Amino acid sequence: MSKIKIDPLLTGVAGNAQARVTIEENVTPDLTLTYITSVAGTTGSAQVIRAEWNFSRHWSAVAVRDEYGYFGIDFQYRKRFK
Repeated sequence: MSKIKIDPLLTGVAGNAQARVTIEENVTPDLTLTYITSVAGTTGSAQVIRAEWNFSRHWSAVAVRDEYGYFGIDFQYRKRFK
C-alpha cells in the first residue's frame, strides 16, 4: 500500500512556507521505503530516504540517508508489556 502526504512547513526568520512531500511504499509486509523531499524550487533540495525492515517479531533495522547526505543504520528491539 502506498501513502502520499504533503506537510506545510514554516521555516526561516521571515516565515517562508516550504511544503514537503512524503511518499511511503510497503514493498513487502516486512519492508517499508519512505522518500521525503521539499517542493521548493531551490537546487539541492533536502531529501530524506528511509528503509525499515522488520526481520523478526521483535527486531527491526532502520536505514536513513538524511537531508545532509549522512547515512546511518539503527537496530530496534520492541517488547510489549501487558
